[in-house]
Amino acid sequence: MRYDVASNRLTSCCSPSRSPTAANAIVSVDGGTDTSITFVNKSGTEVSIYWVDTRGSSRHYADVAAGADHYQHTYSGHAWRVEEKRARRTIGQCVATVCDSLVEVGDGQLTLTEKKTKRRSVKKLGRAAGGCAIVDATESPDGRFTAAIKETAAKGGRTLQLRESAPGTGFRHPELTKSYEYAKPGDDRSLRHPCMLRGRRRKPVPLEGGLPWFAAWSVEFLRWHKSSKYAMFLFNERGHQMLSVFAVDTAGRVRTVVEERSPTFIDYSGKQIIHFLADELLWSSERDGYNHLYLYDLASGQLIRKITTGQWVVRGVEHVDEGGRTALLTVSGIDPDQDPYCVHYVRVDVDGREPLLRLTRGDGTHRVRFGPERRYYVDEWSRVDLEPVVEVRRSSDGELMAVLESGQPSIGRLAEIGWTPPERFAAPGRDGQTLMYGIVVRPTFHDGSRRLPVIEHIYAGPHSSFVPKAWSVSECDTMRELAELGFIVVQVDGMGTSNRSKAFHDTCWRNVADAGLPDRICWMKALAQRYPSQVDLDRVGIYGGSAGGQSAMGALLFHPEFYKAAAADCGCHDNRSDKQWWNEAWMGFPIGPHYEAQSNATNASRLQGRLLLTVGELDTNVDPASTMQVVKALIANDKDFELVVFPSKGHGAGESSYGRRRRMDFFVRSLIGVEPRAHRVVTTTTE
Repeated sequence: MRYDVASNRLTSCCSPSRSPTAANAIVSVDGGTDTSITFVNKSGTEVSIYWVDTRGSSRHYADVAAGADHYQHTYSGHAWRVEEKRARRTIGQCVATVCDSLVEVGDGQLTLTEKKTKRRSVKKLGRAAGGCAIVDATESPDGRFTAAIKETAAKGGRTLQLRESAPGTGFRHPELTKSYEYAKPGDDRSLRHPCMLRGRRRKPVPLEGGLPWFAAWSVEFLRWHKSSKYAMFLFNERGHQMLSVFAVDTAGRVRTVVEERSPTFIDYSGKQIIHFLADELLWSSERDGYNHLYLYDLASGQLIRKITTGQWVVRGVEHVDEGGRTALLTVSGIDPDQDPYCVHYVRVDVDGREPLLRLTRGDGTHRVRFGPERRYYVDEWSRVDLEPVVEVRRSSDGELMAVLESGQPSIGRLAEIGWTPPERFAAPGRDGQTLMYGIVVRPTFHDGSRRLPVIEHIYAGPHSSFVPKAWSVSECDTMRELAELGFIVVQVDGMGTSNRSKAFHDTCWRNVADAGLPDRICWMKALAQRYPSQVDLDRVGIYGGSAGGQSAMGALLFHPEFYKAAAADCGCHDNRSDKQWWNEAWMGFPIGPHYEAQSNATNASRLQGRLLLTVGELDTNVDPASTMQVVKALIANDKDFELVVFPSKGHGAGESSYGRRRRMDFFVRSLIGVEPRAHRVVTTTTE
């Protein structure tokens, strides 16, 4: 996580790191406002600027020569990484704030200064003797003290090496080996603890009391109080069952402001909201079973009041009017008659004097944009089967002022070429009560007169929910191209994914291999009951990538009575071999026997049905060894399967044009029983 000073918000991202591929590298958060960063290169060497997307992948934007500068438009909450171009060594990372900022690139550090507020912070100050370093330092408003984070590097950090087996076009090209930092579950972490430094010489102030720093997953600086009397930090205990905001005053005294505990896990990366008011704190918690907002007093640490309540969830704080004491929130599940994943907007009175005001009501997922004075707003909402409705409404009471787009479909014109939107479908999961929500994509030529095999597109990562909710002509294209081969293609969010109740989410706790598969099976059986003449559940396939690759293969291992064929791309088939932050977040710490018990490699002997494995040999997101360990186990158990290794390709190689074609052919052979390549004529010449 990273506190954005100008927007007064904690962005949901991972801790700063020395490497873009390390487990705790920062990532971008969507939904920010327009802003800019000007990078000034004072390092003496050419540097490269990379944008880090919401999944941690880096995208190159610019190279900046020594002594030069680069203006970059961006959005608040977006993460940027700077590295030495020649050495490919990361210098530092930063997150854009609402204010336009200047980032000075020095030798081994970044200094970020907001142009408007002149507030200055230093990221990564270089490592001192003994492996210690000040990695984050921010001056108090009065300039007399500096709050900082001191870090001692982990011993024996893990470095992985990937070998590019075919780097060139000629046979004489040597193999290339690429190294990168990659912490895995159970690996040691750098030790971090807060520091209070006095004066320009930064003389350390001894701390009195505190938290078990040795047990920390991360310790992050949040902000100074306006009085300059104390600074606030965030302590995230390893195992993610305790999260705490604590204060360190200029005399070195440490006290707890708010502490959150959970017997399972705290979703710090996806749900935690920290928003500071002048002397109060808006804090989110799932303690009552749903993610809701609470108001705390900063001075005493006392709970003032619970701001929201009900069987629905707060998704984010979009805006706070401190003078008016109101907050604009994004929520979901607030309308019991609608899809609980659809996003709505509400305004709440922080002090509870006025009831919650619904700003959106249409049956769909909403996106709101306010005018310059925030007196009116544009509400654009849609569903996968409803084109956008665009309305102008009054901010004071949500009253409709004008309809700009009615949502009347151009579907009729699309239907002329055979295009139809996905069908929304909901049915109870494994408990027989809780509804699972998904979509159904059919081939354009299907008239309902014959039963078709079913293919499920799965991604069950616990960090979010994934079934599309908004209108899009192109979002389901990959599902559509499969459907056109003669399949009904579906996608559904099962238990263990996010954005529902805490109990719904907790299904994944130390149980990632579950993947909500029992719920998905119930959902598809209900679909077959609804359309008995269309859906053939004797021929069910499944495909997915990354965590979806793990789930796709797991479907064959743990539910072979239902799933008959699976295509798994770049799967994290063993949670012990994948990235540290993601797997410890859901599987827990320390590493127990449940990790091994859920491994696809451990369970390879159970394989039934047909399996296609794909992997890119240069995957820096999921270690390619995860797939190759599965291959080794399958061979040891004399199992038949298909394997495609993509030379020189990285994560998601199976979604390349060749990978998609191989997957389509695989399902046609496995579920329809037709050889899709039979039309190709091979000619031979004999002399």
